[in-house]
Amino acid sequence: MIDALSSLGWIEENAEEEGLPVSEEESLKEQLNLFIAQNKQLTKEIINLKEENENFKAVTDSFQREKEQTLQLSKENNDTIDNLLQKTVQKDELIKDLESKIDFLNETQVNDSDIGLSIQNKENEIETLKSQLEDKNQKAL
Repeated sequence: MIDALSSLGWIEENAEEEGLPVSEEESLKEQLNLFIAQNKQLTKEIINLKEENENFKAVTDSFQREKEQTLQLSKENNDTIDNLLQKTVQKDELIKDLESKIDFLNETQVNDSDIGLSIQNKENEIETLKSQLEDKNQKAL
C-alpha cells in the first residue's frame, strides 16, 4: 500500500522522525484526506478533458462540414469548367470552319476577279478584232 501511495506522490511520514506519535487511525485519516483531495483534482481534470474533447469534436464537425461544402463547390466548379471547356472546343471548331469558308471565299473572289479581268481582256480583244474586221470590210468595198 505504501508503494501505491508513493507512486501517487504521498510520502510516508515516520512517527519517530517527527517526534510525535501518530496513531494508525490518524494516519488512515490523512491518507483518506489525501485520496479525497487527489480524487477531486482528478475529477476536475477529467471534467476539463471531457470539455476539451467536446470542443475538439465540435471543431472537427465544423471542419468536416466545411470539407464537404468545399468538395461540393469544387465538384460544381469542375463541372462548370468542363462545360466551358466543351463550349470553347466547339467554338474553336466553329472558328476553324468559318476561317476555312473565308479562305475559300477569298480564293473564289480572286478567281472571280481573275476571270473578270480575263473576260474584260477578251472583250477588248473582240472589240479590236471587230474594228479590224470593219476596216477590212470598208477597204474591200
